[in-house]
Amino acid sequence: FYHADMPACPPPEEASVAFFGAVDSRPYLFYMTISLLSAQRFHPAAGFFALVPTGKSAEWGSYARRLSDGQVQLMDLPPEASDNFAAPNGGASYSRFTFHRHAMPQLLVRRGFAYSINLDPDVLCTRPWDLSLLPQVQLIAGRRVGTTRRTLEWLQAMVSGTCAETAEPPDGRCSEEAVAARRRTAKRLLTGGSLGVTPASLGQTPEFNGGVLVFNNLRAVREDWLSRCLALYGHVRDVVEGDQDLLSLVLAANLTLPRTELPTVYNYAFRRDRERLPHSIGKQLRHGLFVRIAVNVHFVQDGKPWQLQNMTVYPIWLLGARAHHVHEWMRLAKRHSAALFDVGWTQQEREAFGPTAALLQSTSRPVLGGVLDAEALRLCRCFLRGGDRRADPLLLLQQAAAAEARGGGG
Repeated sequence: FYHADMPACPPPEEASVAFFGAVDSRPYLFYMTISLLSAQRFHPAAGFFALVPTGKSAEWGSYARRLSDGQVQLMDLPPEASDNFAAPNGGASYSRFTFHRHAMPQLLVRRGFAYSINLDPDVLCTRPWDLSLLPQVQLIAGRRVGTTRRTLEWLQAMVSGTCAETAEPPDGRCSEEAVAARRRTAKRLLTGGSLGVTPASLGQTPEFNGGVLVFNNLRAVREDWLSRCLALYGHVRDVVEGDQDLLSLVLAANLTLPRTELPTVYNYAFRRDRERLPHSIGKQLRHGLFVRIAVNVHFVQDGKPWQLQNMTVYPIWLLGARAHHVHEWMRLAKRHSAALFDVGWTQQEREAFGPTAALLQSTSRPVLGGVLDAEALRLCRCFLRGGDRRADPLLLLQQAAAAEARGGGG
């Protein structure tokens, strides 16, 4: 593995870097725009793109330009790619459009971008990227959240019938034929063979969280990354839950392909990563220094930033940190929400997006009033007003200054 813990290369020109996402609905185009604009604050010379279904860039173009003040460009999925990553015959409980993110390195290199950074709609960029990390990415980089042993155990459970998805057709959504197809696919993966995936390769392959991924676009084209993803997907589409699973399987089937691990701060997920930050950063969080600690925060669980937060198990300092970043997201979203209120939403869009639109439009409640309950707000105030002795940013800064002076002989 290639680790990206320390920058060692000169950074590329910012104009050679593109940030992007992939969405297939107007509500999620709003969330994606906010994610991209959070990075645009720090990297104004970079490119910012949202991949949308074929033909939608013309239909949604005016809406996107108003949302982003023209900063985010829409890119149509090429018509010939529309049938790629089709859902299995048994259907899927979610959109599979995010699988098309693997086409973006090929599309962006044609526009002159050497590197691309993929963000999910629930990611907030809170400080600049260290672009000197990018030349170390020889194909793909992500935040390691474990190994694909989880995938291996899941496949074994699928074959044995102890996995819920293969025990019985769940809620009538999946036919018996589809359940049987999943079992056959899982068994084929576990026995290796022509797919190149074996229990041994799964056991030594890292699982990257899909919320933040970095691509070396030139290397991705040279390695024909999209074709590798498509070829394997054709065999495993019955069992993959999302493109994070597909990514793990592609890397397990191609152990010689380079992959780079990003530090925790590039995809920080609060509760999941509370003990995985460097000690110095964790100490700052415990003292109430929340601003620009992580490069990207990822609301992967306990509520998206536009939803009511579930922080019942959070220590008070982590609750304060999460509330700070939810507040940052809400302020950015409110600044770019004017275009939402004269859109002719469909009934389905209103049902999906109505609560968020109402939250952003409201002026009668505090910014966090709709996403934090009264107890969470009270605990935040207690922490930040000194109810917890550790919440003393000034003391921490004084200690750091004193240590620096001692180190410099002062």
